[in-house]
Amino acid sequence: MLKIKPCLTNAHLKQIALTCMIIDHLAAALIARGYLLAYWQSQPQIVESLIGLYPILRNIGRIAFPLYLFTLVEGYHHTHSLKRYLERLLLLAFVSEIPFDLVLSGRIWDWSHQNIFFELSLCLLLFVSLDHFKNQPLWRILILGAFALIAHLFAFDYGWKGIVAASIIFVAHGQRLRQALSIIPAFFFEYNMPMVFLSAPIVYLYNGQRGKQHSQFYYWIYPGHLLILFLLQQLLKY
Repeated sequence: MLKIKPCLTNAHLKQIALTCMIIDHLAAALIARGYLLAYWQSQPQIVESLIGLYPILRNIGRIAFPLYLFTLVEGYHHTHSLKRYLERLLLLAFVSEIPFDLVLSGRIWDWSHQNIFFELSLCLLLFVSLDHFKNQPLWRILILGAFALIAHLFAFDYGWKGIVAASIIFVAHGQRLRQALSIIPAFFFEYNMPMVFLSAPIVYLYNGQRGKQHSQFYYWIYPGHLLILFLLQQLLKY
């Protein structure tokens, strides 16, 4: 029987997630919002190609969030300070919100959709709560419902579905195959974006090693790439 040797570190997973996320945001910011289509309006073949490329790029982007959730679960279990971990996530959530809204809605503040770091912050608090009531299933269900409601009411990026997905991946922690397979039920709601399930074999290849981390880069590239996309939008107007 062929055995597949795990070869991806935590750093590799973050690099893959980051690449897929940027691809997704490029499509959302420059194609979906019409900037590239308007720029190439005199070239109908290019416009047609961009329109055809758009769903492929968004599909690739679906790989990112499952990997971010998985690395968040790993971070929860290995961090030296949950308080500092949560503070970093919340800081980035607030710092990133204005560029996020500018890029995706053209407004400085858009209450209809909040960036992914708000969801990740809530997921981290969810993990703490689920662990606290580890042997009390009823309380766990109630807590999951409360967190899902918060994510829905505040329009976090994946809403209540992201909270449910996070809980499934969290519960599956500890066994490589189980962790990989948990991606399927966790993200079945995105079955129309099938590339999301490619994150499962990527997780299966995780070797449990931290790898060479560039923590500050992984964090600050989020608001940084959004600012770059906003500048590109402004340049494409002229």
